[in-house]
Amino acid sequence: MRVNYDVIIESGTDEVDMEYGITTLGGTSEVTCLLAEAILRKRIIRRRTHVNPARAVLKKNFTGSYGQNFDLIINEPELVAELRKISKPVFNEVMGYFIAQSLYLDAGDVSDEAESVIEGLSDIEDELIDRIRAPLKRMHEINIKKNYDIQLNYKQRNLDKMRVIKLTTATATNLFHSSIAGRPEEIRAYITRFNARTGNGRLVLEGEDDTVAFGFYSPLRIIQLEQKRMVSANLHTNNAAQAGRYTYLTLRVSRVNINSGETIKYLIHSVS
Repeated sequence: MRVNYDVIIESGTDEVDMEYGITTLGGTSEVTCLLAEAILRKRIIRRRTHVNPARAVLKKNFTGSYGQNFDLIINEPELVAELRKISKPVFNEVMGYFIAQSLYLDAGDVSDEAESVIEGLSDIEDELIDRIRAPLKRMHEINIKKNYDIQLNYKQRNLDKMRVIKLTTATATNLFHSSIAGRPEEIRAYITRFNARTGNGRLVLEGEDDTVAFGFYSPLRIIQLEQKRMVSANLHTNNAAQAGRYTYLTLRVSRVNINSGETIKYLIHSVS
C-alpha cells in the first residue's frame, strides 16, 4: 500500500544546495518511516534496514519552490490491514501529532479517531517522541543553513493536500536550543485547553494573557486519575467563567526553555 506525500522546500526562485537538500530529504524519509512502523506496529524499530516493511521512494519532481514527491510504501500484510482500519487521513493526523510533540508545538485538535490511535500508543509515546528528534534535526538541515521553510504534505486522492507539519526557524529553535530546567517550581495558572487522552494542553499563567503549552512530566499511563480530573475540571470551570474571573490551579512544573530564556512548555509534576 502506498501513501502519497510531497515535501516542499520554500526557496522561492533560489537554487537549493544539493547537500543540504539531500540531508533534509533523508531526515524526512526516516521520520515518516519510523512513525509509520510505530503507529501501525505499536512498537519502535531500533534499526532500519533495507528489509523494513515501511520505506520511502522518490517520485517525479515538480516545478516552483523545490519540491519532491515521494511514496511511503507499506508491504507487510498485517501493517497494510492496520493502515486500512485506521485510514490514511487519520494515520497522517497521528503522524502530525507526534512530530508536533517532538517540536514542543501545540498539536491542536485532532479527530476522535486519531485520539483513539494516539491513546493506543501511550505506552511508547515518550520513547517515540525522543526517537524521531534526531531525524527531525536532519530534516531541518536546509532551514538551519538557508532559513527555508519546509512543508510535509499528505496528498489525498482528488482532494486538497493535507499538511502534516511545517518546519521553520521557530521549530528549529525548539528542537536544537531547548532544555528542561533542572529544578521544579510552583506556578499558578488556569487551563484553556486539555486533551485527557494525550495529557497535553494550553495554560495561562496568573497575571498574563498568552497561552503556553503544557504536558505531564511522567508518562500519561502512570498519572493518577485524580490529577487529570483536576485539570479537566479547571478547564470546564473557566470555560464558563466571566472574563477576569478565572479559577487557578497550583502546578509543580519543570520548564522547557529555549536559549533566550523563553518558556515553550511546562511539564507538570503535580496539581493542587
